[in-house]
Amino acid sequence: MTTMWRPVTMAVLSALGLGSSAYLTSIHLGHLRTGAASICNLGSQLNCDVVNTSQWSELLGVPVSHFGTLFYLAMIVLALLAAAKQDLRTRLQPYLLFLIVAACGFSLFLAGISLFVLNTFCVFCISLYVINALLLGLVLPQSTTALRALPQHLGQDLGAVLRPAGLLLIAAGLCGAIASSWVLRAAGQDAHRLAAQRTSPATASAGQPQPTTTRIDLTDATAPSLGPSDAPVTIVEISDFECPYCQKASQTLAELRRLYPNQLRMVFRHFPLDQGCNTLLKRQIHPNACAAARAAFCAGEQGQFWAYADKLFEGATEPDDLDAHMRALGLKEPEFRRCLADPATAARIAKDIDQCAKAGVAGVPVLLINGRKLAGAQPIEAFRALIDEELAIASKKVR
Repeated sequence: MTTMWRPVTMAVLSALGLGSSAYLTSIHLGHLRTGAASICNLGSQLNCDVVNTSQWSELLGVPVSHFGTLFYLAMIVLALLAAAKQDLRTRLQPYLLFLIVAACGFSLFLAGISLFVLNTFCVFCISLYVINALLLGLVLPQSTTALRALPQHLGQDLGAVLRPAGLLLIAAGLCGAIASSWVLRAAGQDAHRLAAQRTSPATASAGQPQPTTTRIDLTDATAPSLGPSDAPVTIVEISDFECPYCQKASQTLAELRRLYPNQLRMVFRHFPLDQGCNTLLKRQIHPNACAAARAAFCAGEQGQFWAYADKLFEGATEPDDLDAHMRALGLKEPEFRRCLADPATAARIAKDIDQCAKAGVAGVPVLLINGRKLAGAQPIEAFRALIDEELAIASKKVR
C-alpha cells in the first residue's frame, strides 16, 4: 500500500460503511420501538427488518451493527494516518489486513445466517459485505511483504503506541466505544420493553396495540394449516394478500417458524379488503384481493397453498401474476381453472369473511395466538412475548 490512492479509497469506503452501519442501528431500535417498517423492507427475500431484529442482530444486548460502526471508525482513522504519512502506509498494512480479514470472516458468518437460517437478506447488510470485500482487495496487494517485515517493526510499533499520545488516543477510543455501546444497550432494553408492552395487558400503555384477554377460536379443520397438529401454539393468520401490512406480518410469521421449529401450527383465514367478495366494506381498498384469495385456495386444492401464498405476499397480486404463480409451481391448469370458476370456491372465501367478521375482525392483519388477538403488523418481539407465555402455560400443563 505504497501509493496514496489506496488509503484514501479505504477511508471513503469506510465512511460509506459507517453510514450504513449507523442506519442499521437506527432502524433496529426504531423497529423495536414502533414496529414501523424500514425503507429496505422489500419483500420476503429482501427484508432488513427480519434480519435486523432477529436473535442474531444483537451481541451482549448491543446491536451488532454498532460494532460495525466502531470498526469503520477505526478504519477511517488508520486509513487517514496512512494517507497523511508515507512511512506509515507499509507499516500499517499488516494491522489493517488483520482487521479487514476479521470483518470479512464475520460478514461470511452473518451472510450464512441470512441464507441458511433466516432465508432473507438485508440490503444494507449486503452493502457492508461488498465494502468489506473491496477493503480486502485494497489491502491484499503487497501484504506478503508487509507481513514478513512485521516482526522487525513490531517492537518499534508497540513502543510508539505506548507513548503518551498513543495511549491517549487508544484510551479515548476505548472510552468512546464502551460509552456508546452502553448507551445503545440501554436504548435497546427500553425498545424491547416497549415491544413487550404492546403484548402485555398488564403493562400496556393507553392507545398501544395489545392482545385481548378473551380467547377467540377461529381454527377450522378445512382451513389451510402448516406445522404439527399437536403443536403447543396455534397461530391463526387472518389476512389479505394485497395488504402491505399483511405482507409484512407474513414475513414475521416465517421468521417465527424458523425460531420455534415444531412448536407452532399456522392456520390461514381469508379476509380480503375487496368489495368484490367482502360486502362488509363501505369502499374499495384492494381490488385484486378477492381474486388472489380464490387463486390461493385453488392452489391449496393441489397442495400448494403456502407456496402460492408466499408468492402473493411478495406483492405480486395482479391478474397476470396469478397465472404466473400457477405455472411456476407446476399446478395443473385445467383443475386450477375449474376451481376458480366453481361457486364453492367463492363460498369458501365468503365463509371465512363471515366467521371472522362475527368474531370482531374489521381490518387486517389479525393474528390469533392460541386465540389471543394481536392486530396489525407488530414487531417480532410482540409475537415472541405471547408465544413464550403460551409455551410456558403448555409446559405447566404437561407437568
